[in-house]
Amino acid sequence: MDREARLAAVAQIEELLRRRPDDPNALNNLAVHARALGATARAASLLRRAIAIDAANPAYHANLGNACAAAGDNDGAIEA
Repeated sequence: MDREARLAAVAQIEELLRRRPDDPNALNNLAVHARALGATARAASLLRRAIAIDAANPAYHANLGNACAAAGDNDGAIEA
């Protein structure tokens, strides 16, 4: 996915989150795009919100671990 397509996806997901701010899937999807765009701190924050809503979803934990690792936060990656 190129940058332009990713930015368009981010805009759509952000619009969805304005209507449904506690949608953990939308938070996760936005985090995946944020990380791909280099915003690892934002990605980690979004994923922590998703986990607070649905801690049983292993994908959120895996994505948080990857975002933390990408940010150089090895302790956070291990905790995820």
